[in-house]
Amino acid sequence: MIEFLEKPQSLNCVLINKNFNNKQLKGLSEVCLELDFDYANLGQLLYVGSLQKTKVVQRFNTKLLMDVYKKLVSVVKFCNKNKIKFKQTIYVSNLNQKQNNNLLMLSYMLDVRFNKNIFKKLNASVLYACDFLDKENADHNMCDFKDNKCAKHRAKNFERTTGCCPSTCKHQANCPCKTKNLSCKLIMCDYLMEQGYYFSPHNLPVLRLTLNYLERLASWGMFFKTTKQTFRFLRFIRFLEVFTLIIFVLLLLPLF
Repeated sequence: MIEFLEKPQSLNCVLINKNFNNKQLKGLSEVCLELDFDYANLGQLLYVGSLQKTKVVQRFNTKLLMDVYKKLVSVVKFCNKNKIKFKQTIYVSNLNQKQNNNLLMLSYMLDVRFNKNIFKKLNASVLYACDFLDKENADHNMCDFKDNKCAKHRAKNFERTTGCCPSTCKHQANCPCKTKNLSCKLIMCDYLMEQGYYFSPHNLPVLRLTLNYLERLASWGMFFKTTKQTFRFLRFIRFLEVFTLIIFVLLLLPLF
């Protein structure tokens, strides 16, 4: 996986910014790459969700994230094609890893992009999305748990201590739940949306890279399932899509 690390002051690197061109790397056998802090908008937190009906401010330009991702993919492909070594590391000045989960997302996206196994790519994207949401929750305490109660349940004097998870869920036996279930992690109550959080399979870039629209919808409805069960279901949908496409093509062939 490509890592983003703090750039040492003594290190001279090729700066990747808006005006960067791969031609700048020609003739090099080894290169140190640096991602421009301002170009990648790393001074802002990454919230890829935005709702028009609530008071949500979009604090990160998702289009810019994809532009940075595409440029980095182009650089990595150019280095691999021309056998230019860069040690799978991209340096960033003024790096604050805790406040820059956008770099974590970029790292996940690049790893998925260069994974050649289709099913491993599918599995990795779901796990990375879960890890990203876990880190967002750990960094910002989105649900604002106090005395085992989330903010919404404290306000309404509910007795439940498992948040939005039902106490009947078998995975709550070892609280807190350690299951990497994307559907459960994407539950967004009205309190979270009022606070400016809205994550879905449609606005998490690492999922958009690997899952089509139908698969993203399916990943939204796999509540209380284990990670293996989720993977099996997504693989079944992928197989069903390919099978349906083949049947459709065979039915059309006699018409030509």
